[in-house]
Amino acid sequence: MELPPPQCEPIADSQPFANLAVRTLSYDNDRLAVYLQAEGYQFVRVDFDHVRGFRMLDEGDLWDFWDKYHTGNGWLYRVLQSGWFDLQSTRNDFITRAFLRMEYTNS
Repeated sequence: MELPPPQCEPIADSQPFANLAVRTLSYDNDRLAVYLQAEGYQFVRVDFDHVRGFRMLDEGDLWDFWDKYHTGNGWLYRVLQSGWFDLQSTRNDFITRAFLRMEYTNS
């Protein structure tokens, strides 16, 4: 099943940073903390509470997002449509689709 193109919105109150790189991930079964480094040794920590699952991919595997959703337009996006959740929801055995969800991407 082919999904429509991804739809995302930037998190408006996220401070702009240049050249972000993921440095560390920490997951404790309820919270995901992502530590990023920006230019000039600036560090950013993003916390996600009540995490049901997460996936980390090489940026090359996020090609469908690159056209609109890149650091020129923001660096933290809420995925509204056609992200990982929608892709996994095409599987009959994906039980998480019964739970409330919110999805994000860091481009």
